Parts: sequence; C-alpha cells; structure tokens
Amino acid sequence: MSYCTVTQFLEHMLLMLADRHIKCSVDYTYNFNMQRFSYLDHFLLSGVLFDESVLSVSVRHDMDNNISYHDPLVMSMNLEGGVFELTGRSFKERIAWCKANETNIHEYRHL
Repeated sequence: MSYCTVTQFLEHMLLMLADRHIKCSVDYTYNFNMQRFSYLDHFLLSGVLFDESVLSVSVRHDMDNNISYHDPLVMSMNLEGGVFELTGRSFKERIAWCKANETNIHEYRHL
C-alpha cells in the first residue's frame, strides 16, 4: 500500500491550507490546560477560493469552551457570484486497482 504526506495529498487534490494565507492570524487552535499549544484544525480550499475569496482566517481564544480543548477556527470569505467562472469538469485518469485482475497487476509490475 502506498502512503503520501499531507502536503503531497494537498498538491494532488489541488487544495490549499487557509493557514498559509497572508490574511491568517492564527497562532494555535488547540491547547491542553494552557500548557501545550498546537495548530490542529484547518480549512482546505481550492486555489480559486484561496486566491480570490479569503478575507480573514482567525481563531477565537475568548470563548469558554468547557467541552473541548479546541478553539473555534473562523474564516471570512467574499463569495460574490462574479468571482468564479464555470469550467468544464476536469478528469484525471487513474488506475482502478479494485477492478484489476492478476494479469493487470503482473503487467503493471513488469512496467
């Protein structure tokens, strides 16, 4: 079985992390007893939304959140209809391993 990193997955799916945006002001989204802090929660966006629509990405540390160590992540976006263009559906050919028989697998290994 082949594994990939999160970065490879995002690149393959053409997705962007909102925390990479210049208008992101998030320092952490998770804290454990105000001693350990991490950035665990994320928004994933298409390239068009990332480039054209993000107004801000922030976190709310001011809430009394007794049921979770995660603070709410907030993203504001401008989603006016004129920003986007409809394009044809893109198709990326992939191997359907669930449909492969032993001969297909042998031929693939040989390549």
